[in-house]
Amino acid sequence: MGRTLVACTAFLILGGLAPAPSAAQRRPDRRALSQMLTGEKKLAYIAKQLFLNAEQQKAYDEMIEVVYQVKLEEATTGIQSKGTQLQTLYQAMQEARTARDFKKADDLQREMQLLSPTNMAETAFFEGVAQQLLDDSQIERMQKVRMRLYRNPSGKLHLMDAIYVARDVGLSPEQSAKVPPLMKKYRERMRLEVGPNDTVGRAVVRDDFIKELRALLAPEQAEEYDRVIDAMRVEDSPTKPAIPTLPGTPAGEGG
Repeated sequence: MGRTLVACTAFLILGGLAPAPSAAQRRPDRRALSQMLTGEKKLAYIAKQLFLNAEQQKAYDEMIEVVYQVKLEEATTGIQSKGTQLQTLYQAMQEARTARDFKKADDLQREMQLLSPTNMAETAFFEGVAQQLLDDSQIERMQKVRMRLYRNPSGKLHLMDAIYVARDVGLSPEQSAKVPPLMKKYRERMRLEVGPNDTVGRAVVRDDFIKELRALLAPEQAEEYDRVIDAMRVEDSPTKPAIPTLPGTPAGEGG
């Protein structure tokens, strides 16, 4: 019973994370773990960012039932067979955290993650999706989204997310040169205006940054920027969103 409880606890901690990155990549944001996206909600969030056509979306939804749910049930049924292995890894991870050896703790967490029912079901699901539904650009986007959700399991937008999206639309050298001073300005605003648990204040500053960064873009860049930022949102913004309300809104006036 004790081993099963430890195994279940481990799966609750790890459920919903994307495939583990290499040791060289940053550890996940632990503040976001309590609000992390999991299960079908996570799959729907990822689908929104793949910009599927109607036929793809229908097949994606069907595969949630045919592949994801079936694999999840199979993996969950087999949890007890991995109890001893998980108990050992979990206890070692806890000891490493107590000793503040966070690199070792993260390495052990990645080992546990690979054994979680959620991870195995997601892996099987996205392998099928990539093979049967997506084109190369969508596969690349899917990989980026899943890696971002490993680092930030809640999916909530951060300042750096807006910068990555802006870079992906193809900034000119002149545009790129304006980004670091803008980032410095808003990091300072975060420091001065936002308390540790002030999620509303943080979102206000973030959305102001998204809007000001958008103002640097040409109209065709802004259109793609808006599309991606909108797909990345998982919560209602307390401020006016970056997406223009009318077609053809010039860059810098939307949001």
